[in-house]
Amino acid sequence: MKPLNGKSIAVFASYGEIASAAAKEMATQGATVFLSGRDLSQVEQLSNHILSKGGKAEAHQVNAMNESDIERFLQHIIDKTGKLDAVFNGIGIRVSEGQYGTPAALLSL
Repeated sequence: MKPLNGKSIAVFASYGEIASAAAKEMATQGATVFLSGRDLSQVEQLSNHILSKGGKAEAHQVNAMNESDIERFLQHIIDKTGKLDAVFNGIGIRVSEGQYGTPAALLSL
């Protein structure tokens, strides 16, 4: 039996390097991953990849800066599965937007 069988996991900013790798592994371990991100086409690409490998995934367009988007997304998971077992937050600064090597406290919002 896979360790994450039957688990429902929300993944924010799912198409980033770290979050997509985590989502793929969680699906491989039996979880249903509910993928989210601002760019639905990228989220769908990841979902299709996971589905093609026999995993369970759903793609959702979610702007994590919008509270009602987040609430709708999480409520969908609970309505569909009856639970939310875990949340993986892949939200972070993009390499193209970042000033790597600069302390986070000095970065502008």
